Amino acid sequence: MLNKIDAYILKELLQDGRKNFTKIAKKLKVSKKTIWKHYTLMKQKGVILGATTHIDYKKCAIPFSQYAGCS
Repeated sequence: MLNKIDAYILKELLQDGRKNFTKIAKKLKVSKKTIWKHYTLMKQKGVILGATTHIDYKKCAIPFSQYAGCS
């Protein structure tokens, strides 16, 4: 079951997956270490499955298939 800190972390990371843990900690008035512990536990429990990067292929200088090794 998620608590208030977990829910806030998820909300912030859904808005910006690269959000700084220090900024999240300041908003919640807890330490960065607390945020890191909650994040790590959610990963271990399978709540957070991973992170992805979204690419605008039209803006890539190299054809993506070449860069990724696809043919």
